[in-house]
Amino acid sequence: ARLHGEALAKQRMDFDMELAASVQQGFIPRCKPDFPGLDVAGVNYCCDETGGDYYDFILRSDKDGASTHLVVMVGDVSGHGIPAALLMASARAFLRARLLAPGSISEALGDVNRLLTDDLGMTGRFMTLFVLEMDVVTRDIRWARAGHDPALVYDPAADAFAELGGKGIPLGIDRDWTFAWDGMAALPPGQVLVLGTDGIWEARDPAGEMYGKTRLKNAVRACSDRTATAIADAVMADLAAFRQGVTRRDDETVVVIKIEET
Repeated sequence: ARLHGEALAKQRMDFDMELAASVQQGFIPRCKPDFPGLDVAGVNYCCDETGGDYYDFILRSDKDGASTHLVVMVGDVSGHGIPAALLMASARAFLRARLLAPGSISEALGDVNRLLTDDLGMTGRFMTLFVLEMDVVTRDIRWARAGHDPALVYDPAADAFAELGGKGIPLGIDRDWTFAWDGMAALPPGQVLVLGTDGIWEARDPAGEMYGKTRLKNAVRACSDRTATAIADAVMADLAAFRQGVTRRDDETVVVIKIEET
């Protein structure tokens, strides 16, 4: 009778985890943005049934209702599993609501940061986030970092990588922090932007060696002439080959933005 009760409890827990995973998968963008000359794709793998990695696409409109700016976000909640997934869901709701309202990226981050800081209190949890906003016509970009690793920009013509850096602490730590933003004008066709989480470059092979950002750059370089979806898939395939069957220790997320001829 005891074993039967334990089996039923495990069955209920498995069902609840499957349901939580299904709900979280619904948070991942189902459709990628569709603008002439702009190719965008994202891939996310969790190390548990649920995770704390996050990516999203949001369209911001002018006063006439026309979509003029694309916001791309990649985030990473401390830890993983159910607690991280719950925090990710709250942060996603806050970010979507605030970024659909008027105001700059830095103002939006400040407002969301205050909400998360009040909710998290002294739990020690936080969320890193990289937010990039692109003018879909001019290809001007501006971005802000909330403790997240810089995004990468690859220029195939020069065979060179640049980082989109800047200062900023994770969300949920200091409610009065002011987030700065940086910008870059008119990205030319061929440029490839890569946003990711540390589950990629901190992944390890059976010998304990880390994947690292050099391997990530080499994977992007090798397929930069392909579509954004193909580049993202190639990065994940290269990472899986590097791990050689080693179980994921962290969630893995990558978003690729490719500028094409209009």
